[in-house]
Amino acid sequence: MQNEQDNKFMDFFTKYKKYIAAAVVLLFFILILIKCTGTEKKDEKKPDTQQNSEAVTQTTEYEQVGKLAKDADQELVTLMDNYYAAYAAGDIETLEMLAQPLSDNEKDYIETFSAYYEDYQNITCYSAKGATDDSYMVSVCYDLKFKDVDTAAPGMDFFYVERDGKGNLVINNIYSSYNFTFLDQDLDANLYSLILAYEKSDEVVKLQNDVQSRYDEAVKSDEKLANMVGGTLREAMAKWQKNVASAAETQTTETQAGETQPTETQASETQTTEPQTAETGKDDAEKKDTETEDSKKEDTAKDDSSKEDKTKETGTVKTKDICNVRKSPSTDGELLGKVDIDVKLKKLGTKGDWTKVKFQGQTGYIKSDLLKTVK
Repeated sequence: MQNEQDNKFMDFFTKYKKYIAAAVVLLFFILILIKCTGTEKKDEKKPDTQQNSEAVTQTTEYEQVGKLAKDADQELVTLMDNYYAAYAAGDIETLEMLAQPLSDNEKDYIETFSAYYEDYQNITCYSAKGATDDSYMVSVCYDLKFKDVDTAAPGMDFFYVERDGKGNLVINNIYSSYNFTFLDQDLDANLYSLILAYEKSDEVVKLQNDVQSRYDEAVKSDEKLANMVGGTLREAMAKWQKNVASAAETQTTETQAGETQPTETQASETQTTEPQTAETGKDDAEKKDTETEDSKKEDTAKDDSSKEDKTKETGTVKTKDICNVRKSPSTDGELLGKVDIDVKLKKLGTKGDWTKVKFQGQTGYIKSDLLKTVK
């Protein structure tokens, strides 16, 4: 039976072998076509994958640190690199193009302290959107290398960056770390509130703490660095502040000396009195003058007393140490900022153990024992 079936199969194969061979060839080509078509489909998808990958690369080429972007904008990075290079070199002309406005006091400050700087290294920009879409709030971390000191000192500065009329990124220098400390320029309260909220954000506070920790370690590890920041720079700061104060006093004196003095005619008219022709009239005039003089003395005494009381409440104070400025007269009050040592502030009054001062366009409170009154 099996042999009979085998014979039938062989007869069928022999009879239709041409068709069977053709079918096999056709099947082979179909398989090749399917394979090639499948590969082409995969290749067609590949460009999409590459495009998606490129898109992701474009939006994630910088590191996102919470709400902060690290080195997000190359134009911003270049601006900061140029700024610090000019700062270390004391290049005021370049700085005036990059940071505006630059006060005369800050120019003098830069020229004074850049003499101790070699360069800024490892500059990194952390930024968030400012008040407008084309502005940035920027925290820049760096390592400052001093001349003749091996170890660089970690540091951190704040900048507010926006575009000028030509579309270039520039530093709005009113909101620089320098002006926050010395208040050469008045601040816009609304923008300052935005900046203050940024400075208190978790990401920025973390950066500040990290920089402070690395700074402490650097100072501890290098005696030359400790002497530089704790001795040389402090002495330079005291000398610079003294020179600024002296220059301000000189300018005030010159201004007062240049004020218009009464003319000889005006003085004569002021001193001229109507002559008395009778003895009685003379006595009455003398009596009247005496009463007027006594009245003036009483008024002067009252004015002096009033001025003395007012002077106790207002005037100018200077910080004896680095101080916290708070929104209310309490250690639990909201922290508005810090003031460096030997900084003059306008005194607005007192409340208990606290002194009310003008601080960055608003009012704040500092513990009175951290302040001293200056003339």
